[in-house]
Amino acid sequence: MFNIKIDYNKCCLKNGKCSGACCSGECDGCIDVCPAGAISKEKGFITVDEAKCIGCGACVSVCEHDAIKIE
Repeated sequence: MFNIKIDYNKCCLKNGKCSGACCSGECDGCIDVCPAGAISKEKGFITVDEAKCIGCGACVSVCEHDAIKIE
């Protein structure tokens, strides 16, 4: 199991809507890129099911806001 940290202050998803200019308001990059299906949107926030996470780092590399870290 991997420890995934999401910095919600940096994440472009705010109140269930993307506030980032880089993705035209449609940021699902970390969700779409996750090969294990470990990342989802729940109640307006990005969440990670750490039991599913394989630690590949794809979510980290695609996040243009440096909001996701694997420890």
